[in-house]
Amino acid sequence: MKTQLKTFTLIELLVVIAIIAILAAMLMPALQQARERAKTSTCTANIRQVIMAHHSYCDANDEYFVPYKYDVGATQPIPWTAILTMYGKHVNSTKIFDCPAVASRAPLNVLMTYDPGDAATQSKLTKSQWQRCGAGYNYYYLGGGATGLKTLTKRTSVRRASATIALADAAFYKTYGDGDDQQGYYLINRVKASSKEGHVRVRHSGEQDVNMAWVDGHLSTVKGNAANPYTQEPFSNGYARDEGTPADHWDLQ
Repeated sequence: MKTQLKTFTLIELLVVIAIIAILAAMLMPALQQARERAKTSTCTANIRQVIMAHHSYCDANDEYFVPYKYDVGATQPIPWTAILTMYGKHVNSTKIFDCPAVASRAPLNVLMTYDPGDAATQSKLTKSQWQRCGAGYNYYYLGGGATGLKTLTKRTSVRRASATIALADAAFYKTYGDGDDQQGYYLINRVKASSKEGHVRVRHSGEQDVNMAWVDGHLSTVKGNAANPYTQEPFSNGYARDEGTPADHWDLQ
């Protein structure tokens, strides 16, 4: 007796394809959200290590925060990321400066071969990759920016350490969407500047959240306005008229 094999008709095949397409469409948002959560989690873990490196520097340097840059007569200054890594050895891997949500990422691992005793490699400390940090530093108040590096800030001088910004997601741009906002940056300005500078960047959870660290070391993920994060707490009120008030989360008061 011959066995007759059942074959799919064209209509049945199209129905199966349609069901698969519907299921895929239902799963895609969940998969995208899972990817976003994974990026946020990795970024948060990296920022935690960066703020720990800052505190390690304070421990080894009479409570002073790391200067946001170091001028040694070079054409370009040495950024705080390189200072923590190369001079103080407070950073074991430059991967902690990375944020997986940054669209244009500059790997730093090639710079770890710097030999402080070799003058030929001195230029490695000023390479632009050191500035492409996912999290920017509150350089104006903590890193000596307010005094032009004439004086540095002591950790013990921050009166509200749990309410003072230390690090936050950052990018270098003037206008949101101008292209430069796709890269990380090592500094964050306390106000939205009129020229291209380091600004807080809302890049997580579909450009809704900002990962950040406070001076006392605790972390937060806060909601932000992607077009201008400085319109919302805790990044607003960075202007001089608000200095010394509880509303200002940037200064030392």
